[in-house]
Amino acid sequence: MTREAVIVDAVRTPMGRRDGMLKNWHPVDLLGYTLNGLAQRNKLDPALIEDVIAGCVMQVGEQAANVGRNAALAAGFPESVPGTTVDRQCGSSQQAIHFAAQGVAEQVNRMPVLEHPIAPAHRSTNSVNNHCFTCHRNSF
Repeated sequence: MTREAVIVDAVRTPMGRRDGMLKNWHPVDLLGYTLNGLAQRNKLDPALIEDVIAGCVMQVGEQAANVGRNAALAAGFPESVPGTTVDRQCGSSQQAIHFAAQGVAEQVNRMPVLEHPIAPAHRSTNSVNNHCFTCHRNSF
């Protein structure tokens, strides 16, 4: 029997712009703040989260080195909560959601693989130099 995956809640930071009000936030801290807000708003015990699957375009500079895992730690989630980051360019957030949904729907020995995954997405243009951002934007 396949279980149905549902999105329970969504939260995001305000839209920012290059050199705007969010420019001094480290990408890990910004995503961690969002994850913490999501857990608090839903009264979710972070220890129950089985995975953080983050979508992140252009994993370079400050948003490199597995921003999903580091953001979970920055949010105060226990070290037992794993995290990963996927880069599927403009489809990174959608891919993260699909991976989380697959984990909920899949079963191994009649047990669900995941019960409570979180699939955030992140992109901070302040963390990517202008040349790299321009190349990415014009490549599609």
